[in-house]
Amino acid sequence: MEYVFSQGEKLVKIARKVVEDELFDKKPDIPEWFTKGFQENRGVFTTIRTSPESELRGCTGFPLPTHSLWKALIKSALQTAFNDNRFSPLSIHELEMVTFEVTILTTPERLIVKSPEEYINTIEIGKDGILIRLGGYSGILLPQVPLKEKWDVETFLNAVCYKAHLPVDSWRNLKTEVLRFQGKTFGEKYPRGEIVEHKELVSIG
Repeated sequence: MEYVFSQGEKLVKIARKVVEDELFDKKPDIPEWFTKGFQENRGVFTTIRTSPESELRGCTGFPLPTHSLWKALIKSALQTAFNDNRFSPLSIHELEMVTFEVTILTTPERLIVKSPEEYINTIEIGKDGILIRLGGYSGILLPQVPLKEKWDVETFLNAVCYKAHLPVDSWRNLKTEVLRFQGKTFGEKYPRGEIVEHKELVSIG
């Protein structure tokens, strides 16, 4: 299923809402239209950034379609705000200083190559995200990351290996699983502000 802007806008608003409800100790109020409208199993990530600096404040999610989208989004938003171990839990006073982004993923597919060098011409910066797995270790970076960081494909692959706590050249090992996926990202331009799609977010950041 292809998700359109109006749906992405709703996902971003729900991501912020569930985090705010948690911070203010409110009983979660999940609309019926949300649970009924987003039942498809999909991978999803929530990203929180500082504003206006656009520095990462948290990013977690589900790379594989193991949950219905509405459940995965709620879990992802709460994990990003309060359980990303790279950051302290989000506080109430930060709510007006951060933006929320939601990225809906396609199912990752393993790239089959005869030589690791083929990855360089197979992966497209700005379109593809990468998931790498080897020996119980795994790492993932979303499609917008290399575009924002101005990386080439090799740097992108190195960075995913690093995130997986593997040697950065592990992607050159044919035993390493390199999976490609695409994502559609929606996010706030500024805290509680206008919600836009991926290309506009990259230009803002």
